[in-house]
Amino acid sequence: KLMKTTGVGANATKHRFVCNQGEDACTDEGVLTYLSHLEFNAPLHVYDDTSVPFRGKITVGGTGYSGSLNGCAINAAKVCLHHKSTRGKDNILVCGKTSFDGSYNLPIVIGPVVNSVN
Repeated sequence: KLMKTTGVGANATKHRFVCNQGEDACTDEGVLTYLSHLEFNAPLHVYDDTSVPFRGKITVGGTGYSGSLNGCAINAAKVCLHHKSTRGKDNILVCGKTSFDGSYNLPIVIGPVVNSVN
C-alpha cells in the first residue's frame, strides 16, 4: 500500500496513487508485482494522482448591483488551467465550464503552479 497525507487536521489531504500506467488505483488495495525467480530491480511505476479543487467565479467587471456586488455572472464560459513549461510549451491541465452563477470548480493534480486562467 502507498499512503501519504499532506497537511494536518481539517486541512489534511489524503493522496491517491495509481500504478500500471495509471490504470490501477494502488492506494487502498495496494499493488501486486510478480517477479521471476531471482529477479531484482523490477520497476514499479507509481504516480501521485491526488487532486484538489481549484475554484473561482467569472463576472463582468463594473456591472455590480445590489443582488450581486461582484457583477453579472458569465454562464457556460470555458475555463482552462494551463501549465507553461520552462521551454515555453503550453499544456492544458484541465478544462470546465462555469455554472449559471459564473462559478467553476476544477480538479487539479497537486503540485502544479497555476500562473494564469484562460
